Amino acid sequence: MKMKTYRINFGILLGALLSLSFVLTGCDDDDDTTVIPDAEIVTLNEVALTGAAEAPPVNTQATGTFRGTYNMDTKVINYTVTFQNISPTAMHFHKGAVGVSGPITVPINPGSDPYSSDNPYISPLVSSTPPLTDAQEAELLAGEWYINIHSSQYPNGELRGQITR
Repeated sequence: MKMKTYRINFGILLGALLSLSFVLTGCDDDDDTTVIPDAEIVTLNEVALTGAAEAPPVNTQATGTFRGTYNMDTKVINYTVTFQNISPTAMHFHKGAVGVSGPITVPINPGSDPYSSDNPYISPLVSSTPPLTDAQEAELLAGEWYINIHSSQYPNGELRGQITR
């Protein structure tokens, strides 16, 4: 009986093993964000930011928009603020009804010193809040929050918009 001998080309075998490892690791999930399955996400209405919405109203050429979502599980607002024709000196979320000034609830701070020329507010500003308290969540979802953009010309606020869902 004759026996066959097989020669193994280690270069081909190594290449095949490396290719297989790339295929298997290529299927790994690259998503670095934490996703909470079945998280309830509330879409907040897009809000026009205007001087007419200020309390009292101001006459300005500046405009802006607010877009955001609220995650009921993490209690975090993820948002984008855009603005034109304004150099913001400060931005905040406030508690207050339409036409009524109210206290700051959450500052919008793009860095350690929003007044520094090294750290200006830049449009679009994409950010998120720290987790809200239960009371803040109730106020937000009841439409009792507004966003306010301040400037040196209007230190009490140049642009405002009521946040609703």
